[in-house]
Amino acid sequence: MFDVRTHFISRSSLRAVALFAGLALVLTACSDSGSSSEPSTDKSGFDKSKTYVIGTSADFPPMSFLDPDNPGEFVGFEIDMMTAMMGHLGVEFEWRAMKFDGLLPAVQAGQVDMVVSDVYDTAERQAVVDFVDYIQSGLAVMVLETNAGSIESYADLCGKSMGILVGSPFEQEVADKANADCAAAGEPAIDVQSFQAVADELPQVDNGRLTAILEDVVSLGYIGENSSGKYTIAFIDPGQTRSGIVLEKGSPLAAGLSEAFQWYKDSGQYKTDTEKWGIIDSSLI
Repeated sequence: MFDVRTHFISRSSLRAVALFAGLALVLTACSDSGSSSEPSTDKSGFDKSKTYVIGTSADFPPMSFLDPDNPGEFVGFEIDMMTAMMGHLGVEFEWRAMKFDGLLPAVQAGQVDMVVSDVYDTAERQAVVDFVDYIQSGLAVMVLETNAGSIESYADLCGKSMGILVGSPFEQEVADKANADCAAAGEPAIDVQSFQAVADELPQVDNGRLTAILEDVVSLGYIGENSSGKYTIAFIDPGQTRSGIVLEKGSPLAAGLSEAFQWYKDSGQYKTDTEKWGIIDSSLI
């Protein structure tokens, strides 16, 4: 015990003081070591020292697809949009191509940081992931130009075949409703067949296995415009939805991406990019 009147310190007290000082040094060293490894995350929720991974199926022109002239390069509206937004946030990122039906499980499992692949923001999906919406979308039915006059509604597809994407509950829901209407009218059901990608469906339309495909109106419009008159949109589904950037539930990145998308719109680049890729004004948020 230290006595200020006698300046007397016992040997046991000296040992205790030395032990306390040593412990303090160890704690300080641990504290310094921990602080040096802290991620450089700012108010956007993004770690500026990290390279973020964005998952995409890269098979939805004009949203995101592989450049036919350079198969290793991703192109499309979503590619331009994310390049602008991530540049605004000041973070590095890379794309990872995956099957469409594996995208949501990948973001849930932390294999990718986000998904940008024309994924519809539906109530069913909102239960398991979060969205930052960037475009107004909907569905349409595409057929060969030679069949355009005979297919003008889902009723005209009763007893015929129609392709949809694996892992798209919105398309499945619309197809189920169309089949219910066929049954109510006493007509045979639509033969609904599932495929991994639009690129897998088109050859089946060509060979007659599919009469039609039910897909995103923006994507089908682009395909029709670039098919030299081979394919055409037979009709547009009256329902509408939105597509969004997909994040794991409760992701801290949502606020930063929302701010970045608002900046993207306000800067005028949103309008420029949608015009570049032939996306109609009614699809803009």
